[in-house]
Amino acid sequence: MNVGKYCVTILLIVNSLSVYCQNEYYKVEFDKFSPDAKQMAQMMEDNPADSFNGLAHNGEQISFEKWAGVPMVLWFWDINDEICRNQIDGLNLMHQIFDTKTHFVGFIYDKRSILEQFTAKRGIDFPVIPNSFRLGELNYGSEMGQGRLFLIDRNGIVRKAIPRDFFLDNNNSFIQLRGLIEELVNEED
Repeated sequence: MNVGKYCVTILLIVNSLSVYCQNEYYKVEFDKFSPDAKQMAQMMEDNPADSFNGLAHNGEQISFEKWAGVPMVLWFWDINDEICRNQIDGLNLMHQIFDTKTHFVGFIYDKRSILEQFTAKRGIDFPVIPNSFRLGELNYGSEMGQGRLFLIDRNGIVRKAIPRDFFLDNNNSFIQLRGLIEELVNEED
């Protein structure tokens, strides 16, 4: 009798393992549907930039079409993000260096009043357009993180998409950024 119980137990174990193995075999792993920052940057480069317009915090009416023919640096950032706040001085310096050769503009999701309070304490030398959630999320690669930059050539083509990760643990990020902007400015049609 004990032999029969052992045989039944062994058959049940083998059957259970067989079912388990089949379930493991047929499990479906879905790929990520969103590209990562590097993939997103690569997909955006060498493609036409999306148009934008808006009233900046300094009262300047900004539009992509108005700035056509001059290289642009677009910065998508967040007031509450430390990396973004740390970028301000470097971007102010880049703006001073390339002021007559390149247009700089920042885009922030916050309301104008929040941006104005912030800029009253912390100067930003170039225009920033508030309420830019739709543009930033849908058109300019939100997967690349806040603090991302886009270098647009005089023909309106994204030449370089720079994700947030570029600025993490990179002491030379603004030296490298200056070189990229110089290339953009010196690029011939």
